[in-house]
Amino acid sequence: MRDRGVRRDGTAGRVARAVTVWILGLVALGTASAAAADIAPSSQPGIPRDDEPVVISGSGLAALLGTPVDQVALFRYDPHSETFVPIPFQVDQRLDVTFDVGRPSEFVEEDMYDVLHLDDGLLDEEDEVVFMFSDGGPQAPAGAVWPAGTGSLRYETTVRDDRDEQNPVTRWAYLFAGPALPRSATSYVSWGGTASSSIVTPEFSLDYADRWLLTGYRVAPPCGSGADLIDRFKVRSRPFGLPSIDEEVVNLNSQYLGGLIGPIRALRYVRGAKSGTNTIHFDRVSRGRWTRFVHLRVHPLDQFDMYFDWLPRSNALFYREGMAGPVPIDGVPDAGVGASFAAWNLVRGPGGGMFVAYDVPPSPLYSEKRLYYRDDASYDDAPAGIPYPDEDDAAYGTHGLSVLGLQDSNFTPMTFSFRVEPLCSSEGSVDLALAHFELVTDPLEIEIEPQSPALGAVRGLVVRREADDVVLSWPATAGAAAYHVYSSLSTSLPYGSWTLEEDLLETTYRDDGEAGRSGTKAYSVVPVAPDGTEGVW
Repeated sequence: MRDRGVRRDGTAGRVARAVTVWILGLVALGTASAAAADIAPSSQPGIPRDDEPVVISGSGLAALLGTPVDQVALFRYDPHSETFVPIPFQVDQRLDVTFDVGRPSEFVEEDMYDVLHLDDGLLDEEDEVVFMFSDGGPQAPAGAVWPAGTGSLRYETTVRDDRDEQNPVTRWAYLFAGPALPRSATSYVSWGGTASSSIVTPEFSLDYADRWLLTGYRVAPPCGSGADLIDRFKVRSRPFGLPSIDEEVVNLNSQYLGGLIGPIRALRYVRGAKSGTNTIHFDRVSRGRWTRFVHLRVHPLDQFDMYFDWLPRSNALFYREGMAGPVPIDGVPDAGVGASFAAWNLVRGPGGGMFVAYDVPPSPLYSEKRLYYRDDASYDDAPAGIPYPDEDDAAYGTHGLSVLGLQDSNFTPMTFSFRVEPLCSSEGSVDLALAHFELVTDPLEIEIEPQSPALGAVRGLVVRREADDVVLSWPATAGAAAYHVYSSLSTSLPYGSWTLEEDLLETTYRDDGEAGRSGTKAYSVVPVAPDGTEGVW
């Protein structure tokens, strides 16, 4: 939480409510206003974060815990209309789920998204409120009128991209609670919710044929061609001393647990993997990002591989961490790629590409992690003696992850994940990959602050002249602990530029000698709450 001091947080261009005194003796009360400035265009180097989901943890929303999730809504402040407008968001409930209760195979999947619909529909500490960074807005002025039907508390979320510390990019969003608050109709993800339906976003899509079978990856026009770019996403599991098992066999012994779909992201869960019946993997897909999480619960394995097998195409290139430049994806084996683990790799080519970042935390449950890479038109990875549907019976730029020496982990999972971000046709370089990877290593800064409604404006302000002095007096404002008196020689200045004349506990102020000088001077009296927050100007 941020420390709270006196707050004078308008946006540039907004003009204060003021009492203007003409020294010639004429007193008038007036209000001037102008639309606040929009968020300044980003000067942020590298990859813009517009496609980044922002996650507000329920643990930061203490005062709203227990609220029905369908009674919370997210807004941004619109400086043009000077109102709060709803933005797309979703609440994803999470909980610990125990599988196979009372059996020898019983295990707990911790913090599982509620695809089984077991939760109570109330906001809990583990739940996540999610919106897109691009949908945040400017900070709301202290006196902005709250949406109708809201309660007596809101949460202000400040999201800051500070990769450039001199010019950070900041967005704000406001979480309100109420029984009938408006919702945005915008949605960034579509999905039928079944094991064999595609998840589609405006930027890319994933085609699923079944639980473990992902057979299509497409980069949407105009960025990409919209054509399927992969043979399929493949899985190979090799027990010690036994032949390798492919994703077709793994798929046979799995169970589709279900999914969730909201305006921001889709969540898809699968349990089981051949003899690893307690293995769970799930996909989290948003507008410009797909992340797969794997919780391996298996008997000892010599090796476990997950990799993309691309379809052949001309002028495709492969980049990996640690290489100064690319190698061509042309079906001809490449020297120098190596098998050492790479935290990222990138595929560039006509029709679209992808950046992939890997997260494989250290664990005693495996001995080694490696890059999986093969570019060999003569190599067919179909398991011997098993019918296998492969589009090209070859390995064109297959890339992914290998985990070796897996120990028995039927109940304690060995966890890892990777995330994919789509790239436009023939887009990609080492610099671009490093810029994408920076999004991983330098995450958004998120601050959440509870706020009560701002104090109302001072009403009934009286200004009079006594000799050469100007005397201000006003009725007390409910809830105010003090008052700030501001002045300016021009009402056209934003109130952040006005001068603080006095910090008062009483409801009168005398400005000695000001009535006797020439020129114009404006005053504004602002109530101050006990926590130092200013009310409406």
